[in-house]
Amino acid sequence: MTGAGDQTPRAFGRVRRTAAAVLLLTAALATAGCTRPEGDFGRARPSYLHDDLMPVVGARSAAMRGEPVSPFNRTDTERLLGDQSWSLVRPPHAGQWWMAVAAELQRTRLTAATDLRFDPGGYYAHLRAGDYRSSEARWGKAAADALADAELLPPFCHVVRLVRRDDAERLAVLGRRGGMDDDEYASAEARVAENEALIAWAGRAVGYRIVAYREAIDRLEVETPSRQLFETNRALDTLVAASGCLALGGAIGKWPLPEAPTRPGRPLGDLDGPVLQK
Repeated sequence: MTGAGDQTPRAFGRVRRTAAAVLLLTAALATAGCTRPEGDFGRARPSYLHDDLMPVVGARSAAMRGEPVSPFNRTDTERLLGDQSWSLVRPPHAGQWWMAVAAELQRTRLTAATDLRFDPGGYYAHLRAGDYRSSEARWGKAAADALADAELLPPFCHVVRLVRRDDAERLAVLGRRGGMDDDEYASAEARVAENEALIAWAGRAVGYRIVAYREAIDRLEVETPSRQLFETNRALDTLVAASGCLALGGAIGKWPLPEAPTRPGRPLGDLDGPVLQK
């Protein structure tokens, strides 16, 4: 029989091997700028590296950090939650490759949450750096991005409701049935925590985008005033309204939704429409 003294070195050995694997994989991905493969409309494409290998190593890394990790198989709605959330948590200006890599490392849990370090001003910097033939194109880009995000939210919030319904049933079963061992209890609770962590991340990402678009509009109004101000503000208002479904669970984190309009926009002459309040 192997004694406790023999188990401790083995346990430390497993920890060291896992830590080494995480560091090597993370360094390799960061060095190569390895972002998640995407298809049309920012949807993720299947990839063995990103869908299988990285999550396996990431789960071990998360466990080492003391985060909840469940060995349970995922339901169809949990898989859908992961797929749909990617379009929200990926940076809206993924041209800055390091942010896309950071988001992928966080998604696969190779690193702890890093999204709180993102600067919302980066979106405006991305617009300014773009080689647009017309200054109007930047306004059009901001409006199109805000509307595209707004379209993602109703189906995502529907999946959130389905996942939370399943989690409520999962926890209710734990409460009314006996005969389950401690591992089953821990795995079920860990899965609920994992789902809520992903929903919260998506909520923070939406809050980040709203603040980023608001800052970009304000600064574009100074740098390149445009008759598209009204339409772009309307697009942002559409996104803010659509994001209300996430606020119900306290998902909006560091970047809160803007308050009701208080500061009037400045007239810029003979505009085609009124200047929407900010």
